[in-house]
Amino acid sequence: MPSFAALTGKELDETYAYLNRIEANLGIKITRLNSEATFDHWLKVFGGYLTSPQMRWCTKLLKLKPFEASVGDDPVISYVGLRAYEDRIGYISTKENIRAVFPLKEHGIDYQGLVRLFQESGLGMPPYMA
Repeated sequence: MPSFAALTGKELDETYAYLNRIEANLGIKITRLNSEATFDHWLKVFGGYLTSPQMRWCTKLLKLKPFEASVGDDPVISYVGLRAYEDRIGYISTKENIRAVFPLKEHGIDYQGLVRLFQESGLGMPPYMA
């Protein structure tokens, strides 16, 4: 099953290193998706207005749009990493072939549970989350 990471081009170097670590530990290939237009392009289009929970242009244009285009019409499960206590819905596609699942919420996993999962997996926490 293909794995994707939708990237903005503004991630920390540690993000790319951690994706490489996941690939090595799990023996999988993660396809890095990039938008046709850069973060800086969209920042200019939106008049310098940074993305926020009220104005999620970065998520929509640099992550969701490239992801949905890449998967096309194939059946897809999108694993959304919202923790148990997070009071938000997260990404749910309007495309019928994409089904969102929320494993952390469904299993009642909070931040401490997530830390334990990362440590037990051998991956450890991403350095930008420590």
